[in-house]
Amino acid sequence: MKKKFGFTLIEVLIVVLLISIISTVAVLTIGSNQQKQLENFANKIKQLIILAEQEAMLRPATLGVAFTEDEMQFYILASDSKTWSEIQEKPFQTRNIPKNISATVSINGENKKFTGEPQIAVFSNLSTTPFLITLTLENHETSYKITGDNTGNIIAEAASEDD
Repeated sequence: MKKKFGFTLIEVLIVVLLISIISTVAVLTIGSNQQKQLENFANKIKQLIILAEQEAMLRPATLGVAFTEDEMQFYILASDSKTWSEIQEKPFQTRNIPKNISATVSINGENKKFTGEPQIAVFSNLSTTPFLITLTLENHETSYKITGDNTGNIIAEAASEDD
């Protein structure tokens, strides 16, 4: 009797099925990790702004939050109320924005340019400039928005499809 070498159709189908299942799980995990990274970063910004409100009240001083294309920085307004100085001590040191996340800052519905100057002011009475920060994953429609009103209420939430 002659031995035949090779795979049966069933064996090939089982291997293809296993590869497709593993590939699907890998793709879903990668997308989920990026969305989790976006959510974590949005919550980190929210917590830092809340901490800035508390710091402004304790000092008392006016603090500022500035965004550029790739980082976020906190400032303090000098006593002459004309010049901003960077805050370097923890937890207000410069924060890098992850490469796969883009940020936009809107004040009163107008997108602010990234000049390195504070776009958001945090006052000693626990109020802030009303703002909207939108964080978006590159090449995805997934985004988070962080909103603040003039009473100092800060909310971070996933942006809905109609936003």
